[in-house]
Amino acid sequence: MLKKNEIVKLTIDKMTFEGLGVARYNDEDCNNFAVFVHAAAVGEILDCRIVKVLPKYAFAIPESFDLLSDIRVEPECKTYRRCGGCSFSNISYPAEVEFKKGFVEDAFHKNFPSNVCKIEDVIASPQDEFYRNKAQFPVSLNGKCGFFAKNTHRIVEIEKCFLNDEAFLPLVETFESYISRYMVSCYNEETGKGLLRHFCLRKAPGTGEIMIIIVVNGRDIPHKEQLTSALSAHDGVKSIYMNINTANTNVILSRECRLLWGKETIRDRLCSMFFDISPLSFYQINSPQAENIYNYIKENAGLTQDDIVLDLYSGIGTIGLILSRQVKKVIAIEVVEQAVSNAAQNMLQNDIRNYLLYLASAAETTDILSGLPSADIPNVVIVDPPRKGLDEETIKAMLKINPRKIIYVSCNPATLARDLEIITRTEPSYKLDKIQPFDMFPRTSHVETVVLISKTEI
Repeated sequence: MLKKNEIVKLTIDKMTFEGLGVARYNDEDCNNFAVFVHAAAVGEILDCRIVKVLPKYAFAIPESFDLLSDIRVEPECKTYRRCGGCSFSNISYPAEVEFKKGFVEDAFHKNFPSNVCKIEDVIASPQDEFYRNKAQFPVSLNGKCGFFAKNTHRIVEIEKCFLNDEAFLPLVETFESYISRYMVSCYNEETGKGLLRHFCLRKAPGTGEIMIIIVVNGRDIPHKEQLTSALSAHDGVKSIYMNINTANTNVILSRECRLLWGKETIRDRLCSMFFDISPLSFYQINSPQAENIYNYIKENAGLTQDDIVLDLYSGIGTIGLILSRQVKKVIAIEVVEQAVSNAAQNMLQNDIRNYLLYLASAAETTDILSGLPSADIPNVVIVDPPRKGLDEETIKAMLKINPRKIIYVSCNPATLARDLEIITRTEPSYKLDKIQPFDMFPRTSHVETVVLISKTEI
């Protein structure tokens, strides 16, 4: 049986969605025992040090390589093996895209027992570096911005992230200089003491506008005039907020935001439309790939001018407003008040007049629709839920209106497959027409998927 710190020779024959190499170990005590190897790639033969042994599997780290994989690349990031942000920086991007198709297939095989339609090849991101328009940096006790190590809240201080927009680095440096100069305390999760918790940045790539959100364990920031002056001097900065979060929680942003400087929102241009974004509003982090997804839906969903679309989890209105010119009407439902306010403004500034907006949870859909005239009941539903997927009440509300089409956008293949299995075995009967993955999150373990669903003809 394997023991901690033992050195063993392994061959990597698979990779997990988290980017771990998978090998099988055999000896006189165990057969086909799974070993997950950090920073290893398919096809490699290497000596590994066992770092953790559990009853059914073990974890290991590379010590030396006998054979390197032909898909291996050398990561530019100096903290790749310690930071929890990236999973695939050690392999080529085309290989990563291929693996992600397999992850979607595996999720459907495990969570969707019946046969499904073909899963299409993953559409690669236009950029695999510097694509993130949003970053949330925890602040270390040393006053440095970083990211959490994988599966921990230990902060790994970073010099440069190759996923974030390049405009973020000088802003981080300015913030760290402020902390050092004025000796501002930083938050300690163990004691609950210290002021600065997170430094959050958002950029609107279409316009270059930047929003800064400083998360504090308190009600004020010392020397905030000097801080806002230094940060606002950077090109593109249009908005600086303080977010007050004094709770003992892993949630980064509280509901309480106070504008310190500049505009309340930043404005982006996407699919030839303008969108205002607030601190608490959801917005896709990879704008060029988001455009690809929305254009794919426009071109493949078969929408007509007679359709009334129900847009659940509508956020600031991106999908619904972009589709509004193809359909008769869009009814949007969103639970975050700031996002609803943004959506209302986005409707006006894009001169959209067939868009109805409700501040409510997706589960309240039935109550909202019951107050509409029968001629306004939607016949198409779009859902873009959080990673946890749809709850039972939302699925019931969605199916109660008997839509002819459902468009499901998901960032979690497992919950997507689970929900689709429920939808397709519930009356009225629905079938999956197309499953199209998009790599919205290069170098990470995540993949976005769009599924087109239609009612079965009787």
